[in-house]
Amino acid sequence: MNSVCDKMRDYIADMVTGTLSQEQARLLNQHLSQCPTCRNYAHQLKEEDLLLSELFTNISADMANRQQRVLEAVESCCLPKQSKPLLIWRTIMRSRITKFAAAAAIIVAALLGIHFIGNPLGSNVTFAQAVESMKKARTIHAVGYALQDGRMRKANEIWYERGAGIKLAWTYKEEGRVVIDNGQWRWEHRQGDHFAVRNKSLGIDNLPGEITEPSRYLDKCVRDSAGDMVVDGVLCELYVGSYPNKPDSTRLMFWIDQERRPRRFEEKVLENGIWKIIELGQVEYDIAFDHSVFDPNFGQGVDTVNGPDFDSDLGAGVDIADGAEFLGAHFSLEKAIFTKEEMSLIFAVHELKRCQNDVIFAVTSLRPSEQTLKDIKSEDLRVHNYGDYEFGSCWERNDGRDTSYSPIQLGWIYHGGLMVKWTVFVPNGFEAGQVTQCKFDLYYLTVGKLAMKRTEAGLPVRERFKPIATLPLPDEQVSLENLVGEAYDVVELFEPIVAEESLTLKEIPFTDAEMEDFTKRVPSDSITKEWKAGNKSVRLWHGQSKKPSQINKDRWVEDRLTYIREKQRQKQL
Repeated sequence: MNSVCDKMRDYIADMVTGTLSQEQARLLNQHLSQCPTCRNYAHQLKEEDLLLSELFTNISADMANRQQRVLEAVESCCLPKQSKPLLIWRTIMRSRITKFAAAAAIIVAALLGIHFIGNPLGSNVTFAQAVESMKKARTIHAVGYALQDGRMRKANEIWYERGAGIKLAWTYKEEGRVVIDNGQWRWEHRQGDHFAVRNKSLGIDNLPGEITEPSRYLDKCVRDSAGDMVVDGVLCELYVGSYPNKPDSTRLMFWIDQERRPRRFEEKVLENGIWKIIELGQVEYDIAFDHSVFDPNFGQGVDTVNGPDFDSDLGAGVDIADGAEFLGAHFSLEKAIFTKEEMSLIFAVHELKRCQNDVIFAVTSLRPSEQTLKDIKSEDLRVHNYGDYEFGSCWERNDGRDTSYSPIQLGWIYHGGLMVKWTVFVPNGFEAGQVTQCKFDLYYLTVGKLAMKRTEAGLPVRERFKPIATLPLPDEQVSLENLVGEAYDVVELFEPIVAEESLTLKEIPFTDAEMEDFTKRVPSDSITKEWKAGNKSVRLWHGQSKKPSQINKDRWVEDRLTYIREKQRQKQL
């Protein structure tokens, strides 16, 4: 060991106790990457620090105050009088003798009941205080663990640097996902995909909710000094609470440092009289890490997109898939058969097909106009749009006959401000074979900032357009089964590209077993009464929405066709 290694051992001790500067951290990381001896020393010192921390934890409720007296004793015995207090812990951690001396002194202090002057945080720490204190940190690194298959496994890791970026990595069993946001772009990669998805940044000025979310229960927690402990070399006070709806079977434990920031979190549940940890998280503040952590590097093989099988300006072989561009290219206004702007939103019809038994199939979309995009910027276009729309029945009375259309939604996608829907229309009251056109009865709804702007201007935020368009049907009749299958294929194509919340196939009917379970849970529901009366078709009207990856294509297509046929039968009656 040379003089450089000797200096680095001081840095390692400072790292363990949380007092290392950013520049020192950079030098230490560089040295550790080249020196196996110091790497091994750092690993051993970290383990010894954890053992000593556990010892401190279990000593007494007033450990923090007693530790101060120990440090004073160690300072007077082991350091020159002119040494700074900042060097005390370094000296303790570098010597096995001083480590054991410190532990022994604390034990003696506990046995003798010695009390010293401390600096408690107070009776409680609020969620707002914790968040405000966390915002002051330049960098945050958090690691979470969860109970999986009977073992505590790493579930997530978060890197945050103010003004530089955010990286979030989740792992659950065999599934993994990584999200990186550098303030300009936001990338997302799901384990197993050979491409990553790029969207506009959601902003990096605010702390990610994944860091602050656990602390929201701090307001209901109370001080428990018996559990005070050292976390990463920092003395922390324990605050304990529970979930409001499960006060007797859950326990939430927060260790808060002197700056009112959470350093450690544990969630426990009571099982067979034993408290079991099911989640654990540990947070570090103002540590140095390489900015390359915010680069969109997702490992070998995640560098190309063998793209969707449709016309796209991106083409095959691009490095990053841009979800908004993909969706916009597939449902472009230039290729639409009808477009109309109302309330700063553009409605478009992309496909209109005639099927057997006068059923109509349509693919439609809604998006903000170019001027709206210039005037209003949405915070999160992945999961929030400028508007929504639903189809009405377009009921009319003609020559003494009532006519209408029954819209049946198949699925939808919304992403990047664009909403796309697949819909089947069942005409009612028309003579067989006489349906020659489709009238689109539309309910418009503006949302978010667009709705606020219209409200401020005294304009309505919702309107009905009856009809917004009347379009002729093609003479050729197309297989409805094929069209429903194609709808599944397109929605499936976009599933890896758009946000998880932004895509679904509508109403997967309950199985008989699911209906039986439903009747037990909701015995008074009218559907339950019909089911018990022997009406098995009632399950078609009560289902659940799912993603393509969650449902077999053949089953979904058959279920949708059965639903449409049943709708036709009821209308004929």
